[in-house]
Amino acid sequence: MQESEKRKMIKDVKNEFFNNFFSKKNLWFLFVIGLSIIIIILNIFETDYLFVTFIKGALSVIFVFLLPGFCLTKVVFKDDEIGFDETLVYSFGLSVLTVSLISLMLYLAKCFDFMKLSMLILVPMLAILAFIWRNKNLGEIL
Repeated sequence: MQESEKRKMIKDVKNEFFNNFFSKKNLWFLFVIGLSIIIIILNIFETDYLFVTFIKGALSVIFVFLLPGFCLTKVVFKDDEIGFDETLVYSFGLSVLTVSLISLMLYLAKCFDFMKLSMLILVPMLAILAFIWRNKNLGEIL
């Protein structure tokens, strides 16, 4: 292969990867990672402002009660298998189960102080797992 053909092939692979990564079917992944980053930033900077506390609480409820189960439903179900309402119900149920199991394990290990940290690690890891599972063809591109 000539150098120009290699460059063209690499450019095509990059374009295909970014087109698949930022497609409409993968916006949920960017939302989960973005929300995780926002919550991490809000937890790093402790403030006494009521508005920031309210925003942090509202985002934390979504983060704990919906996102772990949502990522798990993205692993288990395809987009056309279940509707939005079923996804919401499964997300809530799986999130409660996941958080309860993590709380139990941390309590038994006498490490309950790490609950916030474990959730901040678990949700992005589940999102990455779901993204990789749903986009197996992206691995072939790279």
